[in-house]
Amino acid sequence: MSSPVAVARLLNSLGIVTYDEAGASGDCFTGPLPPEPDLAVSIRQYGGSGDIKFAQDMPRIQVRVRAATSGEALAKATEIYNALHALSYTVLNPGGDAEAYLIECRALDLPGDIGADENGRPEFSTNYEITQIGNSTYREA
Repeated sequence: MSSPVAVARLLNSLGIVTYDEAGASGDCFTGPLPPEPDLAVSIRQYGGSGDIKFAQDMPRIQVRVRAATSGEALAKATEIYNALHALSYTVLNPGGDAEAYLIECRALDLPGDIGADENGRPEFSTNYEITQIGNSTYREA
């Protein structure tokens, strides 16, 4: 199960991003930001932790937004923040290959300006911790 894919699919279903899993089109990616389009969103997992007793994993993801202007990048990052922060008790990608029972999604910070890319386009970033049911041989369900 991939948290970035599940989150990208959720944001796509809400009409916030356009996620093309093949990466040929759209504005949302689960890897590095490509050079185009100007308005683009990257969702990547960067670590996390798991409960030692219960089958709960807490992956962390970073949502990075780039746009032609700071206002546009901040608006998209804020729209994503409003969709994800405090989301709880829901199934992401129900029935799909990235299905995850989400207990809670918590923003670790507010959308923040992280500077410009090599082409001078502003970027904003927000980090999230997702608590979800995980699979485990040795932990209680």
